Amino acid sequence: MKDTQTPAESQGGVTPLRPVVFAILLVLQEGPAHGYAVMKAVNESLGRRAVLGPGSLYRNLKEMRDLGWIEHQGTPEAEDQRRRIYRISASGREVARTEAERLRVLVARARELDLLGEEAATS
Repeated sequence: MKDTQTPAESQGGVTPLRPVVFAILLVLQEGPAHGYAVMKAVNESLGRRAVLGPGSLYRNLKEMRDLGWIEHQGTPEAEDQRRRIYRISASGREVARTEAERLRVLVARARELDLLGEEAATS
């Protein structure tokens, strides 16, 4: 079954975030980007675990913009004016930081329980 929840529907707009939403915030943390560049970077970062298509991308971008997590940035004169440039907002950075901290705690616990197979690799 496909997860069709928007970021706001997923836990009321707070963490835990869906992986695609977190990946979009991470891409925009690197710097402003237009939709196609965001989609390409997210798909590369998630590998085969998820595929983000245009419909899902723009639905998530709209919802994230409505939540104040991302903003439109002006399009440079030389570029196609239909292309929207997105950037992460201060609120989006805080949401991403909170999610990263939540995941850090979970990964630390998984390491304690030797769920990542790191003990055998380092021994």
